[in-house]
Amino acid sequence: MEKGRVTIKDIAKALNISTSTVSRALRDHHEIKEETKNKVVELASKLDYQPNAVSLSLLKKRTNTIGVIVPKMGYHFFSAALEGIEATTIKAGYTVMVCQTNESYEREVQNIRNMAAGRVDGILVSVSGETNKFDHFRQIQNKGIPLVFFDRECEAIQSSHVVANNYDAASKAVEHLISRGCKKIAYLGGPQHLALSQKRLEGYKDTLLKNNLTYNPDWVTHCDVSRDDAKRITLQLLELEDMPDAIFAMSDRLATSAMLVIKQKNLKIPEDIALIGFNNEPMADIVSPSLTTISQPEFEIGKKAAEILLAEINLKEGEDPTFEKIVMETELIVRESSKRKIY
Repeated sequence: MEKGRVTIKDIAKALNISTSTVSRALRDHHEIKEETKNKVVELASKLDYQPNAVSLSLLKKRTNTIGVIVPKMGYHFFSAALEGIEATTIKAGYTVMVCQTNESYEREVQNIRNMAAGRVDGILVSVSGETNKFDHFRQIQNKGIPLVFFDRECEAIQSSHVVANNYDAASKAVEHLISRGCKKIAYLGGPQHLALSQKRLEGYKDTLLKNNLTYNPDWVTHCDVSRDDAKRITLQLLELEDMPDAIFAMSDRLATSAMLVIKQKNLKIPEDIALIGFNNEPMADIVSPSLTTISQPEFEIGKKAAEILLAEINLKEGEDPTFEKIVMETELIVRESSKRKIY
């Protein structure tokens, strides 16, 4: 329950009646006496009671359909997370409708509108790379449709979130590079406004400072998560007078794009510049050199997000959702791209 928010339970306790009686009185149910209705309505008005959106949704006809909105199904993380989502929702008798935004804010807004019009019972969202306005999410909640974020969260919206421990993952990656003798570590991040980019940047920066290494703003970069932009920014890093000796990338896609540029500049990996990605995509083990990366529990993240959403959908009348943030741990997978000799 939100701090200071009045609920049906509060009204019921004050009047010494049941929550179901309060709920029916507020809906002007014919079985409730006029005297009771008047007392309930008067107290609700006095306390500025606002009906819970999730509870209101229970009054509508169920469709047994869950909406899932992701940036791109081509990203390994989301295809794996969808397996976890479906493992949970299908078992519960729900159909899953999946839309992708292609990292576009406009498409995300349209996907949200289409799902609301299609009367889905709840929505799971991983926000697009362009999203920095959030009214479309608030509108969904105001319509009484439960909303849960996973992987790419939206901290501006009061909702449940299921994410990886991005801060700790970045710290592990940087600690590993330092252990291999790297001293000038660059960060190749995604859109700066994304919460996961911010968390990874914080983990990167704090770990450098903890180890008494230089935090150089010239080595901190952000791109639009496309391969071409990653190549462009990697080239800029390699052309710096004080070139970094390692790159920690936001994803394996960005890391392998950086790898191409490094090779084109006739630099050796990891001897001249070490490289770490994120996500442990299938390509990470087959590129040359094989890519050191961070593995996160995609299936479990999707599964947990779906469990939370179903719990909100199935709240009893008058119950408020208990929003929670679930943070799951990651694992560093060490391969050739970071195995520098230590002199």
